[in-house]
Amino acid sequence: MPQNFTQHLVDKLKFEGKRKIVTDGACRGLILDIRESGKSFRYRFVQEDGTYRAITLGDASVLKLAEARDKVQEIKRQRLTRQGQFAPPQVIVPLYEDFVRQRYIPHSMLVRRAAKNDMSLFKNHLFPFFGQKRLDEISRSDIAEFMQLKRGEGFMASTCNRLLARLKATLSYATEIEVAGFDKNPARGYRQFKEPPHKDRYLSPEEAERLLIAVQKSDSPFLQFIVPFLLLTGARKSEVLNAQWQDIDWAAKRWTIPMTKNGKPRHVPLSAGALSTLQMAQNKAQTLGLSSRYIFPNPATGEPYTSIYYPWHVARSNAGLEDVRMHDLRHSFASALVNRGMTLYDVKEVLGHSNITTTQRYAHLSPQRLNDVVSQADAHYRLPGQSVLPVDLPMAILPTSGMVAQIENTTSEPIYDSQIHFDQPKRFGSCPGVN
Repeated sequence: MPQNFTQHLVDKLKFEGKRKIVTDGACRGLILDIRESGKSFRYRFVQEDGTYRAITLGDASVLKLAEARDKVQEIKRQRLTRQGQFAPPQVIVPLYEDFVRQRYIPHSMLVRRAAKNDMSLFKNHLFPFFGQKRLDEISRSDIAEFMQLKRGEGFMASTCNRLLARLKATLSYATEIEVAGFDKNPARGYRQFKEPPHKDRYLSPEEAERLLIAVQKSDSPFLQFIVPFLLLTGARKSEVLNAQWQDIDWAAKRWTIPMTKNGKPRHVPLSAGALSTLQMAQNKAQTLGLSSRYIFPNPATGEPYTSIYYPWHVARSNAGLEDVRMHDLRHSFASALVNRGMTLYDVKEVLGHSNITTTQRYAHLSPQRLNDVVSQADAHYRLPGQSVLPVDLPMAILPTSGMVAQIENTTSEPIYDSQIHFDQPKRFGSCPGVN
C-alpha cells in the first residue's frame, strides 16, 4: 500500500532480511527500493508497449526525498514530447575519478582500515589512465592495455595485481549501488598476473650488524631508533611509526598497540634492548626540542612520518643490503626466535597472528640448525664403527638485548659496537623499567 513519504520515514525504513519496495503515495511512480546493500530511489512507469520500466534515481542515503521527487517530475516532462511519444530520459554516467572521489572513497573509509593508503594508487596510476573515462566507457580491452602498460613500466606483478584489485573494487561498488547507466563490471573475472613464489629473506647476525651501523649515520634523526625497535619487537612498520608514549608501560615492560591489522589490540613484550632504544629516542626528541605524543615523530611536524623510504633505502644501500625490505625485519625477528629454540606458539603470540599457519611463513630454520637437528639421530643411535659425540644445538642467530652497546646516561646518541655478537648480551644505561 502506498505511503506518503516523509524524509523521516525514508531515513527510518531499514532492510529486514529481504528486499522490500515501498511506493510513495504523494508522487506517482516514485518508489523506495530497500536491499541489503542499501536504499535507493527509483521511478517506475508504464511504457507505450504496456511493459514496466524502472529508472534508478540515486542512493537514498545521499539523495533527499525532495530531490528524488524533483527528478521524477523532470523525467515526466521529458516524456511529454511531440505527439505524446516516449522519449527516454538522458542519463549522465559519472567519470571514473569523480565517482571514486565522491562515492567510493567515503564508503571505503568506513569499511576498510587501509583505505587512506589507497589514494596514492588512484592518484599515481588509476586516475591518469581511467580518470576521465565514464564508467560505462571502461572496457576489458582498456583494462588489458592498462595492465600491460604497468608491466612495461617495470612494475612487479604483485603491484599490478594490487591496482587491478582496486579497479575491480570501485567498479563492483558502482554496480552494487546501481549507478545510473552502469550495470556491468568489465573487470569482473579479469585474471591477475601470476606472481612468482615468495622469496624468504631474513638477516644474518652479520647483516643486522652492518645495517645497524648504517642507520646510525642516517640524516633522518629517528631512523637509528626505528630500525632497532622493529628488529627487537617484530612489529609492523605502520605500528611503529604510529606508536605513542601513552601506550608504553615501563613497569610491565609492555607496549600496547591499540589497533592492529587484525582489528584488535595487541600487547607486545619489550626486551631490555627495546626499552633502551625507547629511552634513547626520548632523549633524542628532547635534544631536538620536540614535544610529541608520538615516539618517533617527524621533526618537521611532530606527527608520524608518512614515509621513511628514502632514508631507509640510503641506509640499506650503504650496508650492501639493497634487497632487504623493512618488513623483512619482522621476518628476521620471527626467524631469530625460532632459531633460538622458541616454539611457533611463542612466536605466534609475540607477532599477534590470528592463526599458526601465518606464523609458519616466518618460521624458517637456518640450514646450519637443520644440520644440527638431524645430527641428533647420529648421537642417539651410535651406528657400529662410528664414534659420535652428542651434539648440543646452538643458540644462534639474531639480536635480543645485545644490539646496543652500553650508553652514557648523559647522551641521546646510540653507540653500536661493531664487535658485538648478538648472542652475547650487553648491559644498558639506566632507563625507566630497565634493571
